[in-house]
Amino acid sequence: MSDQRQKRKAERERDAQAVEWLREAGAEHERMPSPNLETIAEDLKSEIAALQRLGRLEEMESVEKKLAAVCAAMNAVPQVDHGLATPRVPTDAAVLVELNFGGLTHSHHGKSDSSKLAQRLSEVVETQDAGFYAGKVVIPENTTFMFYGADTEVLFRVLEPALKSETACAGGRVTIRQRDQHREVMLPGPVM
Repeated sequence: MSDQRQKRKAERERDAQAVEWLREAGAEHERMPSPNLETIAEDLKSEIAALQRLGRLEEMESVEKKLAAVCAAMNAVPQVDHGLATPRVPTDAAVLVELNFGGLTHSHHGKSDSSKLAQRLSEVVETQDAGFYAGKVVIPENTTFMFYGADTEVLFRVLEPALKSETACAGGRVTIRQRDQHREVMLPGPVM
């Protein structure tokens, strides 16, 4: 057998193995709760190329139909712009409320309490049209609520009575930042 024939035979064997592997990978991807359609599409394109080189055209046609269905599903997913060039929140005008409980802190304030507190504070801010609640960051040691508004001094004045009345906020720290100026306020809490 000539070197050229051996080379073609080895390529055909690799393509046949690739088709089997790609089919197994595709089946595994499809079993996932949230399959990555882009990965599935790339695998299908590779399978089509290998089938074409093998001359298995009938199989290739069925894989092409599957690829078309995957592409249609990808196009049906609404696209969200997460561009960093235009932030959706005014990052230079914020009130950050840092509380003394977090993900690992052994406290009677749990995750649901944190969400309920965020909801109550959000309602206070939005009722007064002073800004909006943008979310929270939870680390093992503490939880930080983020509020944004055009005038953070007004936003803080609206939040302050609610923060002082909530037991979960006792001893917390509030950072009030407006452009290049900021100040911190400690909320009343237990004295050690």
